[in-house]
Amino acid sequence: LLGLFNAGWASALELPRNGTLVAEQNSELDLYAVPLGPVTYGQFPLSTERGKIGRRVWQIPQTDLTALQLFESLRDQISETFGEPVFDCKDRVCGGFDFRFAIEVVEAPAMYVDLGNYFFATFRSSTGDRHATLMVSKGGTTGYVQLIEISEAADDALNISVDTDSPAPTGLRAPVTDIGKKLTNLGATVL
Repeated sequence: LLGLFNAGWASALELPRNGTLVAEQNSELDLYAVPLGPVTYGQFPLSTERGKIGRRVWQIPQTDLTALQLFESLRDQISETFGEPVFDCKDRVCGGFDFRFAIEVVEAPAMYVDLGNYFFATFRSSTGDRHATLMVSKGGTTGYVQLIEISEAADDALNISVDTDSPAPTGLRAPVTDIGKKLTNLGATVL
C-alpha cells in the first residue's frame, strides 16, 4: 500500500508488491499547471492551480504488467474517490512529444517516459478544490508511476506588516527568482 499526500481523500493506492517509492517532493504552497486536454495545433488547455502539492514517483521493477494494465488499475482506484478523470489519454492522443515536454515530470532516473508508450489522466474533485494527475510508462521491464496531488493550502494568507519608522526605499529591485525553474514548470514567467 502506498500512502498518499492528501490522506483525506484516500488512505492508500495498491501497486504490485515490489513497487518502490523513489522520489517524493511536498510543497506547502506552490503552483501546478494541470493539463485539461491534449496538445492540438500548438494549443494546450491548462488550469494553473495553487495550493499544497505532493509529487511522488514509484518504480515497479521486473513487472510483466503492461503500462496500460498498471495505468488502468491506478486510474480506477483514484476514480473511486474523484470520479472519472476529466482528461485521460495515451501518448500520441495526448500530443506525444509536445505533451510530454509541456507537462511537469519528475526528472530521470526517478521517472522515465517512453514517448511511444505512456498514459496520463487528470482528476478533479466534485468541489473543484483538489486535483490529481497520474502518469504511467514502462521502460524495459520496469514500470514508472508519477502521481501529483494538489489541494488547498492549509494557511496561505499573506501576513504583511509596514514599518513606518524606516526610510522609504530609494530604488526598486526585482525579487531574485529561479527563472529557469519557473520556465520548466510553468512554461512562462514574468520578467
